[in-house]
Amino acid sequence: MKVRSIRRTEISLFARLSTKPRRTEEVLVEMFEKCESCPEWCFVGLENRKATARIGFWVLPSIISTFHVGWLEIPWREARFKTGTELWREVLPRVRNFGATHIESAIDSDDEYHPRRVRFYEALGLPCIQEKQEYVWHTGTGVSEPRPGLVFRSLREVGTNAFLQAIECVTRGTLDREDQVVRREEKPGVAAQSYFDILRDIDYTPERWLLAFTRRGALVGLAAPQMLNDTVGAINYIGVVPGQRGKGYVNALLSKGTTLLRDAGARQVIASIDFQNAPMIAAAARAEFKPETSSRIYRLKL
Repeated sequence: MKVRSIRRTEISLFARLSTKPRRTEEVLVEMFEKCESCPEWCFVGLENRKATARIGFWVLPSIISTFHVGWLEIPWREARFKTGTELWREVLPRVRNFGATHIESAIDSDDEYHPRRVRFYEALGLPCIQEKQEYVWHTGTGVSEPRPGLVFRSLREVGTNAFLQAIECVTRGTLDREDQVVRREEKPGVAAQSYFDILRDIDYTPERWLLAFTRRGALVGLAAPQMLNDTVGAINYIGVVPGQRGKGYVNALLSKGTTLLRDAGARQVIASIDFQNAPMIAAAARAEFKPETSSRIYRLKL
């Protein structure tokens, strides 16, 4: 099998292996224009000049050293994934030369080939660093009022440094396994800046990014509610500082974030929660978020 990057004129060649090739072409063009991906990061495996496999990567503008697998199609019915393994081994040194230090991939439970994708990554020896459940709040569901006694201040009011310090604080002793991995690999201040930059790439609306305080001014926690599009929002970051945990403050943070997104036009609000984060799962249930799809996150350090 010959493995090579596509040329810009070969988007249709890459998209042809999709179940929705036209949509794939549209997404690729958009990501190329935003410099979130490029033809050099999109690879095809050719056998007798016919594309039989592909893999493509994208990055967040703030963290260009982590390459995310956006497209992966191989002959899934092959007994031992010979084609996929060959493609993977050919591509790894090339993306390392493009500056990648990590490769990350998420597999959703509703993917047509979910079990085979899981087995493929496990056959390659990729570490699964997290399993998450997606909980969704839908319009028409009530939103409880935040408990009295908390004072909410926006990022615009408190400033970036205060928000970064809060991120660093709430990730201490976190139950989120991906956050645990990042904290082990990076210094706390660097990790906090990375989280902040990722959030800013998604939706930077300082009026909605919140810190919560007691009436005496003690920091309780933070929430970063974000709009993903005109009708879908997400609680992309939420946490309570170690000294305030176990007091029910997470309910108030979740309620406040959901209310802000609802008022911004969200018809549904998503919260993706680690399977091991029992307090957050319980808070989502109390707020009438319903479980939907789940995902497994794989992360390889090159």
